[in-house]
Amino acid sequence: MLRLYQNLLTVSFILTLLLTIPPKGMSEVKLGGRHVYILHGGIDVVWGTYLFLVTNSSDSPIKASLNLTLPQETIDFQGHSGIQKDDLELGPDGGLTLSKEFQKGENLISLGFKVPAWNGEAILNFQAKSPIKQLALFTKKKTLGMSAPGFTVATDVSFGGGKFDSLTIDDLASEKTYTVTITGLAKGRSHYTYAGLIIVSLMFIFGGILSWKTRPTGNIAENDLSDQT
Repeated sequence: MLRLYQNLLTVSFILTLLLTIPPKGMSEVKLGGRHVYILHGGIDVVWGTYLFLVTNSSDSPIKASLNLTLPQETIDFQGHSGIQKDDLELGPDGGLTLSKEFQKGENLISLGFKVPAWNGEAILNFQAKSPIKQLALFTKKKTLGMSAPGFTVATDVSFGGGKFDSLTIDDLASEKTYTVTITGLAKGRSHYTYAGLIIVSLMFIFGGILSWKTRPTGNIAENDLSDQT
């Protein structure tokens, strides 16, 4: 079973955070304007919790399908609060669709995901499948490095009784890819695999040099043939 990263924020703070940017065009069922990702490092992996609000502006429950935005490198995911296993469907393009009945008002949704790392580093590519007003990534202060072109960096962000570092970007263009680099992850077997590949490469290089330096020249070969006759 996918090991889920425990949410570090209180429910009240999450609701406040997500409601800061309400969904545009409050009709029927809409995704909230802000998408939040809380990241935690493991051995050769990044564990994440994806949080967002779904607003049902009608007076009764409505079933709807919504396109979600997970890192394209996601290799595993599982629904948390508000999601059942059958509510999630992985599309042929790697996109994730949430189809369920949403109660009237604000619905807090979260799901866990897993992204592989290599030699202490992971790449997360986000491609908005629907309009996103703000995408925000958080990690516990000084636990991981985060960088991304065009994102705003913040440190010492206080909430939930802790300190966090964050990356944010506003008004994501639909279908455009945004790349986030995570560093400082614990190295597991991939570290040894990487070292092994280097050693194998060096063996091929030096093996080629040795064979080139030790092969007989044309004159020596001709002399050897003349001696045999």
